[in-house]
Amino acid sequence: MGFSGGYQDKQTGRNTFNIIFAGNGYTTPQRSIDLCMLRGAELTLTHRFLYFVIESEKSHVDKSTSITTGNFVPIGRGGFYSGSTTAVSKPSNRISIISFIRPPVQYKGYYDAKELLKIHLMNMN
Repeated sequence: MGFSGGYQDKQTGRNTFNIIFAGNGYTTPQRSIDLCMLRGAELTLTHRFLYFVIESEKSHVDKSTSITTGNFVPIGRGGFYSGSTTAVSKPSNRISIISFIRPPVQYKGYYDAKELLKIHLMNMN
């Protein structure tokens, strides 16, 4: 986790985790969600679970402006620096997950961690 983005996670119980993913100016909001979910799948499998549900989630987009200076443009005895102003959006997501060994059928939507990782790897090619 730094200026250019990253993730941070914390185990809050035997099978519960909090995950924060912060994107940079090149990260789309959907990519931010996907990477947060991917980290949830990794944590689930690392701790010998197979499935997880999202207990809570929160999304945020930090909007700022980037100003770049360009060349000096002389006009008469003075002049100005040409430049540009660009809007920059940095999405972030925070999720809390509960991991399970067996499919948690008591929840409407649960994720198969192995399947999620497999889909991610297929989309990388």
